[in-house]
Amino acid sequence: MTSKDLHPPQDSELRSAWVAWAREAVDAGDWEGAAERWKACIAKFGSKPEWEARIGTALLELGRSSDAERIFTALAEKGFDDQSVHLGLARVAMRAQDWEGALARLTNYRASHPGAASGMTATVLLRLGRPDEAEAIWAGLLAEKPENRSFQLMHLRAGIEVARKKGLSAGDREYFVKRIDDIAVSPGDGAGAAQAASLFELLGERRRVRDQLLQAVQLAGTLDQIDICFKTIPRRVEANLQAQLLERLLSRVRTDWIVGKPLSPRALNIELRLLLALEHFGEFEAIFDDVADRLPEAPDLKLLNAVRTRLRKPRHEIFAEPKIFGIGLSKTGTTSLSEALSIVGIDSAHWFNPLTHRPISDMDIFLFGASGDTCISSRFEQLYYLYPNAKFILTKRDFASWQQSYLSHHARHHLESDLDGLRSLYDCEDCPYGFPSSIIQFSLYLNYENLSDAFQAYENRVRHFFSDKPAGKLLELDLFAGQGWPELCKFLERSVPDRTFPWVNKDAAPGASVRKG
Repeated sequence: MTSKDLHPPQDSELRSAWVAWAREAVDAGDWEGAAERWKACIAKFGSKPEWEARIGTALLELGRSSDAERIFTALAEKGFDDQSVHLGLARVAMRAQDWEGALARLTNYRASHPGAASGMTATVLLRLGRPDEAEAIWAGLLAEKPENRSFQLMHLRAGIEVARKKGLSAGDREYFVKRIDDIAVSPGDGAGAAQAASLFELLGERRRVRDQLLQAVQLAGTLDQIDICFKTIPRRVEANLQAQLLERLLSRVRTDWIVGKPLSPRALNIELRLLLALEHFGEFEAIFDDVADRLPEAPDLKLLNAVRTRLRKPRHEIFAEPKIFGIGLSKTGTTSLSEALSIVGIDSAHWFNPLTHRPISDMDIFLFGASGDTCISSRFEQLYYLYPNAKFILTKRDFASWQQSYLSHHARHHLESDLDGLRSLYDCEDCPYGFPSSIIQFSLYLNYENLSDAFQAYENRVRHFFSDKPAGKLLELDLFAGQGWPELCKFLERSVPDRTFPWVNKDAAPGASVRKG
């Protein structure tokens, strides 16, 4: 931001001129400038709740959720009943992925303002696995504006989710594919291609996802489109093409989205994550050191800081770190463990690198303090010797509930609900995440006659390996039996946090979900 950017209206004492000056920054998407200009208006004319709310909105756009939340909460406590405050607090919850909290705020607001924030509410309901309710809301919005393509696409997404919950039939798939083609895809339409790719992903149309993704990368014109492509590339594009596409996205994100202005905090965040994905570490370090104070808040900033810290160190120091490896099979509480490790201050990756969206690789293990799920389970013996000071955590679950959860997971995400279907899925060239994912799935599950054999063989493998290893290297943790903070923190030699043990992706009600330790 230059001094010219912040220069207030010349020779004007009119409040309207100052407000128009502040709104110029908002209209341009210059959120740093908008926050400063609204502050200047307050300094000139005194505090007004609506101006403070607009500062909160600008801070939220800059990724400064905590600062925004403080402003919105203070305004709410003062009785300022404005949409910007209620929706601002809902957006804060959404940024934190607190979907229940976001829905509670939206529901409370909509009770006195019927019809307000309908699209946001439907989006939250989708994230909560309630697509039938979301579909009804989008249908109502479409009745009012039938030509709105955004409403059409979101209504279609909700419909696909409803069909997936019931069991997607061949007829369903054919119908939805045609609807996607009719609504979303047209030549030269980057937004349509990106949206089509995400919808085809839900339908399991893997080759169509790839085709739309290649088009979307070439035409990406907004940060949202770039982010969709960035998240989807590791799942659907072969390894030899990924770097080329990521370089293209990096070039697009570096475009001057606002002419004459530096990249926005969000653009900087995506730029840094793309550099990590491309393993351009020298460039990442130089840019991060220059812009760290402009980046959005946690969780990305904490992870980026941790990565930057490790890149400064000699490699032998990182290999000597007391890394933490979660080696439980999928659906044994691995996501909850990763979240718990983050709460106690250990930067953690679960299944994929949260900064680059790719499955955990050797480099990701090196750059994070903790890693978990099948990328780690399939090779824990090697990691034991590569990181001699590491500790290992085997999350456990009884077989019957694990098998049900495992098959439900694959039915939901890959539309395959039995072992033969999964073998066919990972026997294909275009399987999710490519050949490395096939290696993991066959080694842990698909080379066995049934899941019971796979489950028992893995537990035997872990216990046999650690049977002659020093005490204190392995913790067996059963979250479903009520274990949680006491066992984990004793093993890690850390204080028990004053909060409930996290329970993520819950499909049961284990005792750990209500224990503080």
